[in-house]
Amino acid sequence: GRALKMYFVKTYLKQDNVNMLRWVEFKPEGKFEQHKTFLADKVSAAQNILLVVHGIIGNTETILKELVIGAKLQEKFDLVLSFDYENLKTPISDTGLDLKKKLEAAGIGDNDNKKLTVLAHSMGGLVSRWCIEREGGNRMVDHLVMCGTPNNGSPFGKVELVRKLINTLTVLTMNYFPALIPFNGAIMLALNRSKKITPTLEQMDAGSEFIKNLNSSSDPGVRYSILAGNVEEYNDPADHGFAKLLAKTGKSVLFTAMFGNSAHDIAASVDSVLGIDAARNPMPKRMNVPCHHLNYFFSEVGQKALLGVEW
Repeated sequence: GRALKMYFVKTYLKQDNVNMLRWVEFKPEGKFEQHKTFLADKVSAAQNILLVVHGIIGNTETILKELVIGAKLQEKFDLVLSFDYENLKTPISDTGLDLKKKLEAAGIGDNDNKKLTVLAHSMGGLVSRWCIEREGGNRMVDHLVMCGTPNNGSPFGKVELVRKLINTLTVLTMNYFPALIPFNGAIMLALNRSKKITPTLEQMDAGSEFIKNLNSSSDPGVRYSILAGNVEEYNDPADHGFAKLLAKTGKSVLFTAMFGNSAHDIAASVDSVLGIDAARNPMPKRMNVPCHHLNYFFSEVGQKALLGVEW
């Protein structure tokens, strides 16, 4: 819902500045609020900062709720920031540049004596990599942790395939979440009638110019930790309803064919997620996790893997 709202505001209301860099205030009983005011003051007072970046059709609130609060990851940092961005229409490279500008405006930059760690999910990892590797963000980011990022592209970049897949998943979702029917209808209408909503999907195609340019970047000298899920290895007896059916769908013939029998997390192959040049210094740390694309932050195995990262 939030992704579609930001898309609508930017596309139809012609408001360009819809992306938000905010600081997170943690409250008792696992509650939190995200604030835009006094951001520079909060950054100035902090030394060890975590930045959370969501993926396509996502938002940071979900990650914060399930991981940062559920697993108490915020206790490892002085300050937690969140970056929410329009993720359907805006080119990934533009979002990466905007992230860098917003970090600079908040007081993060060269020789700031601060440690900045980025936790990114899915396409958020591509946004973060572009910022780091192509826009000079390596001078402000010290550590990038990516979960399910399609570093070498994803079959979801083939829009015609996605249209068929979304049709299947829409029926699945509506059976469990009737309240989402209007949103699913909006997505399907846009996918079937217009290309306005597909630019970022197309950029995630393995053969896209974006993926080629990103992977031709020189070594940024930034520490990368990479988590790759494998839906075939995922088995949580506690799963029920939609979660169980989603995992089953990810193991179906449709997904097996889509990924050419390669191991995958539903949205990206394991090889693509782990596909960062091992010759970099420092060498990327790679971890295989028995989870799927949508529960790196929800599942017990996903949270355990993330808490095992050398933050």
